[in-house]
Amino acid sequence: MVPVLLVRHIIDKGFGEKNFMKQKLSSIYGILVSDGFFTAVRVANRYVRKRIVQLCLQKHPIATIQTIKIQTRFHPNRTDADPFKSIQVDPQSITHAITDGSASSWGIVESGSWDKEVEQFKERSYCKAIETLIEQGDSDKLERELAQIPDYSSSPRYSSGGIEERVKEIRSLEETMRRHGYRSQEELLSQDEDYHQKAANDPVPAELNEILVDIGRDGEVLYRWCGQNRLRLAQLLGLDTVVVIVARRHSEWQATRDEIRSTNWLDGLDGETSDKLSHPDLQDLNGNE
Repeated sequence: MVPVLLVRHIIDKGFGEKNFMKQKLSSIYGILVSDGFFTAVRVANRYVRKRIVQLCLQKHPIATIQTIKIQTRFHPNRTDADPFKSIQVDPQSITHAITDGSASSWGIVESGSWDKEVEQFKERSYCKAIETLIEQGDSDKLERELAQIPDYSSSPRYSSGGIEERVKEIRSLEETMRRHGYRSQEELLSQDEDYHQKAANDPVPAELNEILVDIGRDGEVLYRWCGQNRLRLAQLLGLDTVVVIVARRHSEWQATRDEIRSTNWLDGLDGETSDKLSHPDLQDLNGNE
């Protein structure tokens, strides 16, 4: 009972009405009441770790990226792949999204059923709002979706009429992708670094602001976080490829990478593994990257 009252007091007295931290604490308070103290602590710990990584990437991107690469090399639950390598995938192949995504995991290998706990990407209310905007020219749904996102509603850029400005940015992005196709962050930065550094909405350096995905046990590419607008627009426009960064791999998929890496893949793989060699995430192992 004491932890519940303490968190409630902090929420009521410690933050302004429109403070994003207050909204996050309110969410954790709800978990505390419904699921108990230890569950709330785990959620809070995960959020704090995510924010620390995001802040480090914003303030010291090069050092933070190198630290994560070193962790990946020596951590037992990390992949052999470069945690920040980008790959090209067919946007239509990303049909599902995980339900526990965050920005703070790169190069992770995890077992479990997380790759089956998914939702249809295009059926997300936000994605439906994008579809309505593009196909019907109606921005009402999208404006309502944006207004419900704490990061947007608490930002001076997107309050007091700024949401309409964001809708204009998305329409401009649609036109650019329609005319020029999908361009990676590296390409965009090479054209106008100052503009695209400032335009990146997600709390990571613009260089890492690609669509973030996970890979399930069978190689399914699952949307995780970042670049939701770009991915849905690419699907609606029928583009051939988008650029993604893999955040997490299922342990069974990592086992496939390990088998290919340790075997003469031309003649030493079983049939099931050989059939996967065309997968975008395996091109760094079979010499086709």
